[in-house]
Amino acid sequence: MSNTVPYRELEKLIIANGWSFSRIAGSHFIWEMKGRANFVVPVHKGQVKRGWIKELNDATAGRRNEDILLARLAAERKGKGSQGVKGRD
Repeated sequence: MSNTVPYRELEKLIIANGWSFSRIAGSHFIWEMKGRANFVVPVHKGQVKRGWIKELNDATAGRRNEDILLARLAAERKGKGSQGVKGRD
């Protein structure tokens, strides 16, 4: 399993959790939510480290975002016709 995920997938989770995009500072995307500290995500070559999913969980009262993201990525792979490991579907 890769140590990174596409930023666009994390972005979908950020929006689904009620964050609003604020601005970009260099390679850092800054999100805000009323009553919470800003959520700052460093993005490099369109990828973010998987640990940012946990950071999002912590910042939004522990929702299970990693499970949501992994399910979405798996569904996309299936939809593109790629074959999974035999016996694991």
